[in-house]
Amino acid sequence: MDEAFGLGGTLGRETKGEVVLAPRLRAAMERLNPGVPPEAITAAIDELTRDRSAMLLEQANREVYLLLKEGIKVSMPDRERGGPRKTDRVRVV
Repeated sequence: MDEAFGLGGTLGRETKGEVVLAPRLRAAMERLNPGVPPEAITAAIDELTRDRSAMLLEQANREVYLLLKEGIKVSMPDRERGGPRKTDRVRVV
């Protein structure tokens, strides 16, 4: 009930309107996706948390549900082979 906001805040968010606890989400995604580069995790978080306010509520909910269920498709450089970009799914749950 007594949450502190700001940089040193209790849950790591600036305001009550910030509903995603990004530091916790990042840590969970890193545990679920070992070996995935940090930039892929960042891209997945950006896709999951992007603004969907212009969409119909049902459409926005379906989109987020599918991201949570199936993972978030991200494109990243293929560092193992030094070739073109490869596409992978980053798990959220």
